[in-house]
Amino acid sequence: MGINKRLFFTLALSSVFILTAAALRPERTMSEDYVYIMRYDKKPNCDVLVAGNSRVDCDLIPEIMSPICGKTYLFAMNAAKLTPDFMGKIPEKLNPEGKKIILLAISPSEFYMRKNNNNKHFCRIHNMTPFRRKAEMHVFQRFSVPDLDPTKIRHGDGYHELRYAPNPNAHNKELKNYRGFLPVPDAVIIGFADDVRNLVNEGYTVLGCRFPTCPEMKKVEDEKWDYSAFRRITADAGMIWIDIDGEYETVDASHMTPDSARRFSKKMAYKIKEIENSKAR
Repeated sequence: MGINKRLFFTLALSSVFILTAAALRPERTMSEDYVYIMRYDKKPNCDVLVAGNSRVDCDLIPEIMSPICGKTYLFAMNAAKLTPDFMGKIPEKLNPEGKKIILLAISPSEFYMRKNNNNKHFCRIHNMTPFRRKAEMHVFQRFSVPDLDPTKIRHGDGYHELRYAPNPNAHNKELKNYRGFLPVPDAVIIGFADDVRNLVNEGYTVLGCRFPTCPEMKKVEDEKWDYSAFRRITADAGMIWIDIDGEYETVDASHMTPDSARRFSKKMAYKIKEIENSKAR
């Protein structure tokens, strides 16, 4: 075999090997962009859709919730804002013949800047063409640098498990980040309440929950809004508020440890089931 033929054969075999390895690459090693694009294009096949920012990712475990309250899916992105465009994608994920339950994770960070150009991850994907999203999913992301951090594990159900111990430095950094948020304007609250009202009028059960955090974080957040007024206005729009009791540990003042996430997920699922049963009476 001549040198050119050997070179061609080697390159061909290498290409097949690389393409096969990329195609079989485990999802847990994929980048954040891959996960977000997959969520954006998710087909409508769940009963319960939980939407919000990274607290949804790290605090709720669909594998625990689904057997209790119905097939649960997470539509969450880091630092996501509950903007009109983001809210508009939520119904697309729910089975129209299913329970049509939406749970929104509520904190000031989802509202402090509600213009779409401040919803970085979502807007970047939202502005991609369908062809570009497919190319990202099936080509570019397959060859991206693998995420092999053993302290941050993405499970097949969407849960983002944080396996590192509670860290004072991460705790202080997260609090500093939230202190920099702007107060939530009244107009933003009213606009969000209108979005909730529209979903309720379309037959969706819209639930809201302020996920537990550490006392310091709650204090920082309470400087950014009138929580009681927010809750009253959104309840008037048809949102059903869920309160989960108990104490929960965070790794960084904001996101729960795996043990706390498991306990929180189970309680949340039973609360959702309870609300579903009460509406059926």
